[in-house]
Amino acid sequence: MSNDKILMEMVGRVTMLERRLDELEQQLAAGGVQEPAKSAGTTPPETDVQAEPDRPSTRQLALDTLGRRLEEDATGLRVEGRGNRGRNALRAVDEDGVSHPFYLATSRDYQQDGKTFSAWYTISPQDIDSGHYEAFVFSAENEQGTPLFFVLTAAQMGEVVQDRPVNGGYYHFYIGRAHEGEENFVERRGETDRDFNSYYQAWDSLRGHAA
Repeated sequence: MSNDKILMEMVGRVTMLERRLDELEQQLAAGGVQEPAKSAGTTPPETDVQAEPDRPSTRQLALDTLGRRLEEDATGLRVEGRGNRGRNALRAVDEDGVSHPFYLATSRDYQQDGKTFSAWYTISPQDIDSGHYEAFVFSAENEQGTPLFFVLTAAQMGEVVQDRPVNGGYYHFYIGRAHEGEENFVERRGETDRDFNSYYQAWDSLRGHAA
């Protein structure tokens, strides 16, 4: 077995455990009740386990940072909830108290070479097509472990996955820098890069419409 295959098998096993941890966290956040996922598969999740004793999990760090960023950037939005489903599902609440449900996918930096970050996510087609979410948020930890946020409206997400194959019951997403040291972000599909700069900190998209 090649080194690449061994690495992929190890990553697959780790991310399976991460998915189970995320489901348990969401169940606890929802008071022990969570709607069952509407998809099946064994592909990687959008969360990470807590790797260091004094460091929050990838998902908790993303939620904490997102709340601060919305406040610092004076968006008029605040985050309520924690999970993607269930009674404590995530929503962005605006100045008028209107709730805008959104889906949060999180990833640590899988590159870990200190040069450029590489984030990896999976989202089920059922979640994207459900019509339940007004926006989709990708949180990617950069080279220093700080979450960066890419926000797409439901319509924009539909465009991104329009011609994308489903692998193991999920869409796969890979977000990173186009080049080392540049604030130029892309979503990679094999040899093809999709410009993701317009989604970077696109806070208005949390309201369900692009700026």
